[in-house]
Amino acid sequence: MGHLKITDRLKIETLLSAGHKQSFISQQLNRSESVISQEIKRNSVKGSYCHNLAQKLADERRSNSKKSHFTEDNWMVVRTLLEQKWSPEQISGWLKEHPDAYNFNVSDQWIYEYIKQDRESGGKLYENLRRGGRPYIGLWTNL
Repeated sequence: MGHLKITDRLKIETLLSAGHKQSFISQQLNRSESVISQEIKRNSVKGSYCHNLAQKLADERRSNSKKSHFTEDNWMVVRTLLEQKWSPEQISGWLKEHPDAYNFNVSDQWIYEYIKQDRESGGKLYENLRRGGRPYIGLWTNL
């Protein structure tokens, strides 16, 4: 059903103020009880639920979740390993197995995306990928 809208949050606030239980509220909004429970728990401040504040808090969480916590220093490590002919899978696996080494993880798919973006902007990281003499296919043929 997607995210709760501000109108849903207003209904939650109104029904809570009227003394209704979460099970009744979930029926009125056609949402599961767990969605209502989580919404109230996450967005209540000092035991009080306000739809405007709840919307603001939810928007902030959504905005922050889209920001990359990956720094340029992290990418420098990935670039260095790629230049040493490590595969994206090896880099990702090694970082997961050695969390104390650099204190970050990255998936091999993120690395492939990074390489693709680098190539689109004129970079040469893709030349470090091992391919066993086979031509690039799929992701690289459209470039």
